[in-house]
Amino acid sequence: MKKLISILSSLSLVTSASAVAVSCGNTTDNSESNPQKDSAKINDIKNQSLYEQDNKIVLVRINKIVKNAKIEVTSSNEEVLHAALKENISEENQNYFLIELIGKWANKEAKVTVKYDDSVKTFDCKVLSQIENRPSFNPINELPKISKEIETPFKLDVANRIKGSEYELTIVQDDIATIKTNSGTDENIENPIVLNIKGIKVGSFDIIVNYGAVQSMFKLVVVNNDPNAKPEISDIADLEMSVESTVKREAIVFNPRKDLNLEVKLTNGEDSEYIDVIKTDLNAENGIYLIELNAKKVKKEAISISVNYGEATKEFNATIKEKPVFNEIGKLEVFEKRQSIAKIKVENPIKNEKITVEIIEGKENVDAFSMRDWDTDRSGEFDLVLYGLSATEKCIVKLTYGNVSKEVEVKVSKAEVKDPVIQGINKERKYELNHYQSLSILIYIDNETSKGILKTTFVKNEYLNVEIAGREGDPYYTVFLVSSNKDTEQDQDVTLTYEGAQSITFKVKVSSK
Repeated sequence: MKKLISILSSLSLVTSASAVAVSCGNTTDNSESNPQKDSAKINDIKNQSLYEQDNKIVLVRINKIVKNAKIEVTSSNEEVLHAALKENISEENQNYFLIELIGKWANKEAKVTVKYDDSVKTFDCKVLSQIENRPSFNPINELPKISKEIETPFKLDVANRIKGSEYELTIVQDDIATIKTNSGTDENIENPIVLNIKGIKVGSFDIIVNYGAVQSMFKLVVVNNDPNAKPEISDIADLEMSVESTVKREAIVFNPRKDLNLEVKLTNGEDSEYIDVIKTDLNAENGIYLIELNAKKVKKEAISISVNYGEATKEFNATIKEKPVFNEIGKLEVFEKRQSIAKIKVENPIKNEKITVEIIEGKENVDAFSMRDWDTDRSGEFDLVLYGLSATEKCIVKLTYGNVSKEVEVKVSKAEVKDPVIQGINKERKYELNHYQSLSILIYIDNETSKGILKTTFVKNEYLNVEIAGREGDPYYTVFLVSSNKDTEQDQDVTLTYEGAQSITFKVKVSSK
């Protein structure tokens, strides 16, 4: 039952007249009187494509912000596609989060499931083979400054353009800037692609630019039209860091001046024994700077850092905590062609700390990743997912949490071969349909095979049609029963088959009563 529940979010049910979703023999009314919980939380996500060994960022827009909402991103096949949370929501009122995709196996597809609080959305992603002279974005020496309340042209500078390619520009922080027309098709590759961006208020924002299966990201700023406007410094969020760690933060000055430069210093000079602060000019002319913080000693009280640019000032706080420590982790085991999840716990957790997983030894034997890329809630807990590729006594997986690491030994054992089993049907129950009704039955396969596919021996007749949605190797399928306007003289027997599994037969009755 657990397996079935976990895959329901991946199914899109298409029905006529009325619809009933059935699982494990129980019926659930799926009419408008019983709307889905996730209808208002996050937007639908378009299907994606990317090249093998490339990465891609996908923006997920939040409709209903939930405080401390848990975010989970998973790929249906880690061998084909890696999917993970790219950035954490740093502010409670931020209406988006970012997903990172990494293509791993060309000419394959995977389904990505995104969960925000109790909302679930899915989308498909194709991994393409690398091609010679594929499209790419040319370097931009100087990014345009976007004017407040005035449309500013932005050119998509793409090399090796392909006629018919679709392009799209997405503004991440849509409260800072807006765009009327953000997508199109490249019908004339000789003409430049120019989109107009309009500033809403002074500030910085990111744009995600997609052309076909390639992507680039840029950071732009909205400036005040007043040439005499005073410089302003972007907000810099407070942060936690562990002792002996380094954290970098970007500072942006709006309306910069050539005669000024950014100054960063400790508000209390005595805090220099706990932390070093270094400023780097990334692009001073356009007001872009980097602040590097190096924690030297633990301090329970927050350390205040002042940022000054002429008369403009900002402050943010850094808290230095004890170094995180991994709890004891014994030798882990996973079976070939099977997945295993290990609960990992870290003491002295840090809010928004980065979590990474690296295979040091045995890449051909095991695949491993974390269900979370960031410790968004300072829980110090994450799930380590292992997938066995081929049997071996020893693999080494390196876990890193912020600036601390731990190597874990993993054994990949040969799996016991079990026959597939068709699940989700109540054989004792008779399924009754009214005239012109569609009934969807959710089926999953235990011990599915890569070449297996659910089929039916039923042949369409004047009373009933049976259709199955799903692909070869899928662990789940949807069986659609579609009735006509004729009553059945006798119950219809519907048989489902799957290679290697025992077939299942159930009865269907069509009646106007």
